[in-house]
Amino acid sequence: MKKTNIEWTEMTWKIVTGCNHGCPYCYCRRFMKDMTPKYHPDRLKDPMKLKKPSRIFVANTGDLFGEWVKGWQIKEVLNVIADCPQHTFQLLTKNPERYRDFGSLERPYPENCWIGTSITCQKDVIRVDYIRDIPAGVRFISFEPILGFIEKIDLTGIDWVIIGAESVGKADIPKDEKSSKKWAGPLIEKVREAGIPLFLKPNLRWPQRIRDYPVSKGA
Repeated sequence: MKKTNIEWTEMTWKIVTGCNHGCPYCYCRRFMKDMTPKYHPDRLKDPMKLKKPSRIFVANTGDLFGEWVKGWQIKEVLNVIADCPQHTFQLLTKNPERYRDFGSLERPYPENCWIGTSITCQKDVIRVDYIRDIPAGVRFISFEPILGFIEKIDLTGIDWVIIGAESVGKADIPKDEKSSKKWAGPLIEKVREAGIPLFLKPNLRWPQRIRDYPVSKGA
């Protein structure tokens, strides 16, 4: 377990590292020499050793629900989450359809488990449909990095939204307040109108500091 400078969490749990998505904006490529996916069973009990109740970002340098991760490995991680109710575990994936393989109305995720999906542009919006009805402590969307105008999105069933700009390589980031409003203004307005807690990353260059967190409601 490690402390992190990721603003919306506190600790990272690298139970899975590496990824096959091949995203050109991936920040992990700056410091990871090998992106080959790997499961680390020796790290499975690490959250149990952490005394202070914390928000924990699971597999921040990988994707726990990537299609290359075996079902039994995911189940092992979820079992640890259930055994550590003092912590809040934040799951984030580009494969949200796999959430349904491990959670349903009959088998909800633990209350301390937040399930999220990443969206960068309009074509990714379909991912929201895979999480909006799954019982979990919190269902959230990370628009990070936001790479295009989100013209249409249904935020029904979503409990938290994170928005951030690209942060690596030739990062196409807002340079000032005017460009920030053009980038993310309409989306921020939609989130505000829906009454959803909103967390804005500093690289978005938004004129106000907005760092709201959701209240976990459980199943």
